[in-house]
Amino acid sequence: MFCNQCGGEVPAGVGFCPNCGAPVEQPQQPQQPQYAQPEPQYQQPQYPQPEPQYQQPVYAQPVAPVGDPQERALAKSILVFGILAIAFACSYYVAFMGIVFGAITSGKVKQYAAMYPIAGKAKTGSILGKIGLILGIVFTVLSLITIIACSVASCSSGSSSYYYY
Repeated sequence: MFCNQCGGEVPAGVGFCPNCGAPVEQPQQPQQPQYAQPEPQYQQPQYPQPEPQYQQPVYAQPVAPVGDPQERALAKSILVFGILAIAFACSYYVAFMGIVFGAITSGKVKQYAAMYPIAGKAKTGSILGKIGLILGIVFTVLSLITIIACSVASCSSGSSSYYYY
């Protein structure tokens, strides 16, 4: 704002010019009409707490495997052969493979038992191997009986002298 008498600059809110001392008229603020309503003022919502700071999670160190690596490998092979014994024993015409895998499992269990106490995978594989061996024997006998019965039936029907046209 400037003085009307001397033209010097007058700071806002001062009643007299600092250069000449003349009274300075304050500019009047334009008034809003009576009927106009003030515009609503929107404010940014205030959060009671600052935004959470995210940090990289801290993970525990990996645990080293417990036990002898040879023991774990032998227990794993016992489990695999036990599963194979069950799988082949349940198939009807190759049930004899369940007997084979069950016998292999029994041999590995004896080798394992000589060095370590039987537990965990080795115990599970041992049980599966025994079940596979028993099922293999049962289904092999049943399949042999079926094969023999079918052979006898086909041979006896072929010797008939009556032909049906």
